[in-house]
Amino acid sequence: MLSTEDLERLITTKRREIEQEKIQLGLSEHNDVDNKTCVGEEEKKVEFRQRALSESNAIQNTNKNEDIPPDLERYIRVSIIFIYIYIYIF
Repeated sequence: MLSTEDLERLITTKRREIEQEKIQLGLSEHNDVDNKTCVGEEEKKVEFRQRALSESNAIQNTNKNEDIPPDLERYIRVSIIFIYIYIYIF
């Protein structure tokens, strides 16, 4: 079993580790210059493009009137009916 001194020492080291992780992740409440220099990491900048997909890469849906096959439609309707029945009975 750990003594109170050992527990206090363990708690302080864990708190320091958590603070260092917060600083590294940028979640620290105190964003001092000292904290940033202790970590030794520089801020990373991410640039986003305005459009992720260009028009030439986008998939064009040419067939707007695409029908669902009758078997699939029947299956969906029956499934929905059984779901309603299951919900209302139980």
